[in-house]
Amino acid sequence: MSEIEAKKPAAYRVQDDELLLDFYKKLLWNRIVPRIPASVAPNTLTILGQICGVLSAIATGAAIAGAPIFYLVSAVLLLAYLTFDNIDGAHARRTGQCSPLGEFLDHGLDGIASAAILIVTGLVLTLDHTWLVLLCVLGAFGFVALFWEQFRTGLLVIPRFSSTEGITVLIVYQSVRFFAGSPDFLAFSTDEITAGTVLVALVFAGYIGAAIPSISRAAKLGVSAWELAPLFVLMAAQLGFSYFGSHPLVPAATAGLIGANVTCRLILLRHRGETGPFIAPVLWLSIAPLFVPAISTELWTPTGWALISLAIVTLDYGRNLWFGGSELLGRTREARTA
Repeated sequence: MSEIEAKKPAAYRVQDDELLLDFYKKLLWNRIVPRIPASVAPNTLTILGQICGVLSAIATGAAIAGAPIFYLVSAVLLLAYLTFDNIDGAHARRTGQCSPLGEFLDHGLDGIASAAILIVTGLVLTLDHTWLVLLCVLGAFGFVALFWEQFRTGLLVIPRFSSTEGITVLIVYQSVRFFAGSPDFLAFSTDEITAGTVLVALVFAGYIGAAIPSISRAAKLGVSAWELAPLFVLMAAQLGFSYFGSHPLVPAATAGLIGANVTCRLILLRHRGETGPFIAPVLWLSIAPLFVPAISTELWTPTGWALISLAIVTLDYGRNLWFGGSELLGRTREARTA
């Protein structure tokens, strides 16, 4: 296949290789789906899942602030998110409610929960400052790489160790933090090797390696991985805010929302039959506030400038969701009345 042919947006196919997928289906999800009323819209389940993901991050923050019971609350919310994220599509297929809008919201909104779960991971592993932001940059980049491969080749491959397995580990880890407290051996340290340090190393290695198979498979079809280089630069620029002293949660969230934004655009372009570009020019404005603290930290605060960057990304993400969702809703209605 030539590079030009490989770059054409292709049909939607999924290959889900997750290790724990069948376990959860047999234990929980296959029992729930038949009991969901047909009147419940699949998109409602999708949105509920995103809310659970965000609330999980808030609960983790409360646990770290001194209320350990919220580790268990966060774990339950993570399980709820994972459940909603996996039953919405099954419910849509069972009730004949599948649509381009459903796919767009499922994966486009999933970037929000993905960013929240990355933050939960960083907080539970006691990462701070640049380490937390770097984790979110790598995680968000790997998230986009999956949908970039789908956009260029037509195949969305969910790896064997993906969100289902990662969230399961988080649930176990948060349960341990609740029952065992916060022992030193669970804390991440750059001064000595602890269980937390080893786990962090494994998490980073996993996220670094997450994008490699997608890039490799696409490369075999003639698609250049250099397409993703500007995206990585855009995300990695958020590390600068942390370097200049911003609260790390702000650039961490921004990196995650950049991933969600670009994923939305990839899905929308594929439904339009367009080949790109898949990075909206306005996203480059999110780097502009970084130059101010680089010149002088006395002109407001690094966190304030990081918030402006977050606002730019959030507004464009909201625009993509609104107009992209409206466009695909119109197509769905036309298809049903045709």
